Amino acid sequence: MRKLLLIAAIVGVALAGCDDDSKKDEPTTPTNPTTTPVITIGTHPAATTNVTAGSITGSLTVAATVTPSATLSYQWYSNTSASNVGGTSLGTSATGAQTNSLTIPTGLAAGNHYYFCAVSATGAEAKRSNAATVTVAAAGGGGSIDTKLVGEWEYMTSTSPSSTNYCSFNNNGTFISSVMGGFVSYGLSGNYSVSNGWITLTNVVARAGSGAIVEDWLKTYRVEYRFEKHPDGKHDYLNMCSLMYDAKPELPLDFGWARWIKK
Repeated sequence: MRKLLLIAAIVGVALAGCDDDSKKDEPTTPTNPTTTPVITIGTHPAATTNVTAGSITGSLTVAATVTPSATLSYQWYSNTSASNVGGTSLGTSATGAQTNSLTIPTGLAAGNHYYFCAVSATGAEAKRSNAATVTVAAAGGGGSIDTKLVGEWEYMTSTSPSSTNYCSFNNNGTFISSVMGGFVSYGLSGNYSVSNGWITLTNVVARAGSGAIVEDWLKTYRVEYRFEKHPDGKHDYLNMCSLMYDAKPELPLDFGWARWIKK
């Protein structure tokens, strides 16, 4: 009887050992590593959008996806140039600033304004859209602002600039022109915009040296202009038809082209 129990115990141990060896040969299921989400911007905001000051409408939109699926977040930025590097976050200060569609701010001044959108998701590398340019035309001007024109220009005589005769074109779509000497001694002011080499003047007011309004020219006038290289190779001339002649066409004089140099 004792022999039978001993044999059974030995057989049981042997069988148990066989079971352990068979389990070692069974294939194991590998553990899948976590996949990092990847953001793709399929549609960037329009490169250029043209609007008019005082009646600005429209929006800038991006369309993005993330794989594998995750929740996307958006943040729009403004910038000082047509670039998606740097920039200033709009936070929640503008409608849609944290969505995929930014409503163009309605209070923008005439000139160029730049925006882009940063898209992010948990665990993914954030992506930035291409920069979008919003060009705001001065009200009533029918054009836009030429950034090269913006600034103060002095009338260039044959030898030197004249500090008393100048034109100043501002980034907000306004202009001031002062002409002193000869039979005229007053300045002009109003709004301007540019298109195809022409400056369009609107709401033009002529003032005497004392500041009193001489005449109110509530019409639209156009002045042709072009840029020419200064002989020193470092500056550009603004070659422009006389503001005085074109602003009041009934004057029986044609001053022709005049050179102006940036102050």
